[in-house]
Amino acid sequence: MKKSYIKEKMYSGNVCLGTWLFLPSPDVVEIIGLAGLDFVVIDMEHSPITYENTSSMIAAAESKGIAPFVRVSELSASHILRTLDTGAHGIQIPHVETVEDVRKIIQYSKYHPLGERGMAPSTRAGQYTLKTDKQLLKKANDETLIVLTLESESSLDNVAKMTEIEDVDVIYIGPYDLSQAMGLPGEVDHPDVINKMERIFSIINNSGKIAGSFASTTQRAKRLKDLGVNYLTCETDGTLLRSAFNDLKRQILD
Repeated sequence: MKKSYIKEKMYSGNVCLGTWLFLPSPDVVEIIGLAGLDFVVIDMEHSPITYENTSSMIAAAESKGIAPFVRVSELSASHILRTLDTGAHGIQIPHVETVEDVRKIIQYSKYHPLGERGMAPSTRAGQYTLKTDKQLLKKANDETLIVLTLESESSLDNVAKMTEIEDVDVIYIGPYDLSQAMGLPGEVDHPDVINKMERIFSIINNSGKIAGSFASTTQRAKRLKDLGVNYLTCETDGTLLRSAFNDLKRQILD
């Protein structure tokens, strides 16, 4: 699978559907791939997933033709570098606040001449060689997906300026953190939260960037799709497993 597959699909105006992974399991990744989703986001911010787990999970995703992205724990040159060298097709950065944050992300994520990402061709991403392949470096610059996660009202005030930075692909709005920042913790369906998100999605889409967000239900996912969200995440691995077994128990025993 080409790493550019998801970028090409979304920039063509199509919705890509993914889910969040909190369980350190390549088997779960393979099951999601067999279900036909477009991508997974391996979460290293809120989960016990390690870099060793991540490497196996990325390989499992690639084996089933879905794109593996990783949410790093924080905006850090080391975290971004290790994640990309492990072979992630893209990175998602939490709590991006300012244009300066975005410039740092590009600097840490892209090779020369776009950034200052460290070169280590002996890694998985470099295909385990000591040779420098300039075409591989260009391919990484072109195809690595950069996702900014905005989770506060102050970050949303900077969204228009963030969209002006060329190498940003997706601007992702975290509805739960946003609702909390607005004094409405957990009320992701509150009209004020929905209206705020709708305005931001409009700015993102009008700039030519890709809008992203999370839905906890299929109903919310359809609403986000209608609002122009093309990088769409719905549910998580653990919550879907629990829900499925809850339904199984209820249907048999209740």
